[in-house]
Amino acid sequence: MYSVNLLQTKADCDALITIATKDKDNLEFRKESLERQSATATETAVEIQAELEAINAQLSYLDGIIASLPDGKLKEENVAKWRKADYRKFLLTNRKNNYGVVAAIDKEYDIGCIQKSIEETDNFIAAITERKNAL
Repeated sequence: MYSVNLLQTKADCDALITIATKDKDNLEFRKESLERQSATATETAVEIQAELEAINAQLSYLDGIIASLPDGKLKEENVAKWRKADYRKFLLTNRKNNYGVVAAIDKEYDIGCIQKSIEETDNFIAAITERKNAL
């Protein structure tokens, strides 16, 4: 797969192995970081969804109250509560996009890609090591 037969010295092999090993260490660090982010995103997604459901229920309740109230101070107070809840919904929706189910699955995809890169790096190191041993 690799043109390792072009390598003519053990020093060249050692240089490539060193570079690949550093790359692999970086990939493994990135993978571990993504695994932690994925776990956090999964936990957070459940919390966010529950909060969104509660906020939506509160907004529906306030819609009914506001519609039935005559103009005045009590209606204004409920409109203010509705706006506050609507803003909270906006914030939760943004968090959902960054930490929700979609983010968790995206992180899983990234982890899979990195895992394939680690495997390919292992194959590369093995091929170089085999060539080095043949020299």
